[in-house]
Amino acid sequence: LWRGRLHVFYLFARRHHGSGGGTGRHYFAHLSTADLANWDEHPHAVSIEEWWETLGTGTPFVKDGKLHLAYGLHTSRLTKDPAYPIGGTYAESEDGIHFFKSRKIITGAQNPSIYNNPGGGFELVTSYGGQKGIFRSDDLVNWKLYDDKLPFRGDCPSLFDWHGHRYLLQGFTKMAYSPDGAPGTFIDWTNEPDIAYEGLSVPMVVPWKNDRRLYIGWMRHLAGWGGWLVFRELIAYPDGHLGLKWVPEIKPPVEPLVYRAGAGERFVRKFAAEGNGPALVLTVDPAKREASFADDVPQPKFDLPSKAENFKIGGLRCVGGAYEVKLVVWYDSKSDATIFDAEIGGERTMICRRAGKYR
Repeated sequence: LWRGRLHVFYLFARRHHGSGGGTGRHYFAHLSTADLANWDEHPHAVSIEEWWETLGTGTPFVKDGKLHLAYGLHTSRLTKDPAYPIGGTYAESEDGIHFFKSRKIITGAQNPSIYNNPGGGFELVTSYGGQKGIFRSDDLVNWKLYDDKLPFRGDCPSLFDWHGHRYLLQGFTKMAYSPDGAPGTFIDWTNEPDIAYEGLSVPMVVPWKNDRRLYIGWMRHLAGWGGWLVFRELIAYPDGHLGLKWVPEIKPPVEPLVYRAGAGERFVRKFAAEGNGPALVLTVDPAKREASFADDVPQPKFDLPSKAENFKIGGLRCVGGAYEVKLVVWYDSKSDATIFDAEIGGERTMICRRAGKYR
């Protein structure tokens, strides 16, 4: 959030990571909005200019009144020659639209996540290519290790604070929680039943107006790496755990289906494939406090939520009494895929996709 607008940067990868001999050759595209309902598409924030460039995930931050975008140079995917730079760098912009590369390497991490520390200065959460931990700096040059007791390291970390608590999402499956952000206090929540992964990959959390928090990720495409950009809003529970709901300002592509279930009532809804595949079943089980998307077969196999296929979410707090299920079923003709996006009890979401049309 900068000067009243939300800026969303995402990696544009042609051929689903197939360009550059399978190296991806990503570069950063850019959207922004002042109200979450009306969006502007801007010129690419950071483009590829050299044969050896392929860019990795980063984060926006503010320095000296300018909007900056941290990103990684994955140069080793294209050359092992040490003459070419590799690691974390950044671009900067005075108007929030036109960005200029700093050409400064500030960390060995190749997916650097840099944030404005609420107390001042900057924080860096490293990913591959860097030492595990959270680092702090006042100038983006001199970094001091702040917390080396993180429970894990992975790709594309998202560090955020809310209501005095601190959270860390990392990659496709990992989540950690700290009650106050003090060094050494992060607890691994990766195996918690209500972890905030529900069909999306590499989610990032950003502040929005009136102390809201938006959760933004992508749903894996049927053709390969990358996919559909999806927005959620976080819900805070008193014990620090989090829920997810649809963003009220963002209109879905089709009118949602709305179902109501009584207290303790198990909800089941099947959608038939127009081809030869099995039906898709959405199930909400209040007794188990679980919900799932699964193929309609005798013993479906469940996988990670980030694969957006057959998966479960647990720990539902919103099904103790009567509850409502909202569901968007949208056929994307360009991808020949049907997307199923559910909001359960206004407090949990889950999304998946299937090839072809469903009804």
